[in-house]
Amino acid sequence: MISGLGPGMTYDFQVGAVATSGNAGAWSAITSAVANPDTIAPSAPAPPTVAASRIAFQITHTLGQAAGGTYNLEKDLDHLEVHVGPATGFTPDASTLRGTVSANAGMMQAAIPAIGTVTVDETTVIAVDAEGNKSSPSPAASATALLIDDLHISDVTVSKLTAGTLAGDITLSARIKTANTGARVELNAGGLQAYNAANSQTVNISAADGSVSLTGTISSGVTGRRVILNPPGSVDPEIRFYPASGTAFARIYGAPSTTIEPEIRLQGTVGANGSTPSLFLGSGFSDWLLDNAGATPDCRIRLQANGDVGVTAGAFRSITSGVGLLQSTGGDVTVQA
Repeated sequence: MISGLGPGMTYDFQVGAVATSGNAGAWSAITSAVANPDTIAPSAPAPPTVAASRIAFQITHTLGQAAGGTYNLEKDLDHLEVHVGPATGFTPDASTLRGTVSANAGMMQAAIPAIGTVTVDETTVIAVDAEGNKSSPSPAASATALLIDDLHISDVTVSKLTAGTLAGDITLSARIKTANTGARVELNAGGLQAYNAANSQTVNISAADGSVSLTGTISSGVTGRRVILNPPGSVDPEIRFYPASGTAFARIYGAPSTTIEPEIRLQGTVGANGSTPSLFLGSGFSDWLLDNAGATPDCRIRLQANGDVGVTAGAFRSITSGVGLLQSTGGDVTVQA
């Protein structure tokens, strides 16, 4: 009886006669024979361990039998078939085969698990020996298709990225933008910018020093008490202050665009009698004005750089020089220093 032969393999045999004295005769002619083929299938393997992503399953198998243990399948093991089905208890066939994973005696000897990746579904494995004998399928293993994580992906190149919640630290060497041209927002190494439909920059937040440049209206609220910078329709720089209700407002604004001298104007809300109080701070003078909504005379107090004080009940008139002089003409009163 000769053991250790490979199943189904052809072997050549020769015999030679040896005397009791140890003298050997010539070899016989060669006779060939084929070892009996292996018809015994491997034991059913244990279910695999499955790690799932949105696009694939990673299969890990420790080459153990379904009855228990690890790395104890038969030594003539050649590979594992990986079958995928939609529900627990599916029957593996040619249509459910998703791939094979190498598995052999050397891996069992070194305790190296078989690892492979297949597309998403319910998963089972079948052990196949060197002769092609297949075991019964393992119990099915399933896993939930999770988001792709560091266990399954290290680099990604996409033309379009659609995600729900993206959490983590992302380092960019380029930029993120909502469009290539037109109205858009862009984040890059220089900071954050926004552009209008005409490709003109409307917002810039500098990454270098934190400086902010804004074009357009800024509002602290939509209704109620609020502050609005550069309100819609304003021609000159303006800040408006709104009360808790109504549309009336007080404002601080720059000199009209027709005025070349620097000037700041503060204007209160129109009163019940239609008059509007204002304060002008100009170059070399300041005025306190009560505007009677077009009716005359307006009331004005002017302080000038030369020390003169003018009180006017009509159109303002030039103040003549004098020392400590109080004059009254018509409704006008002039106090001179």
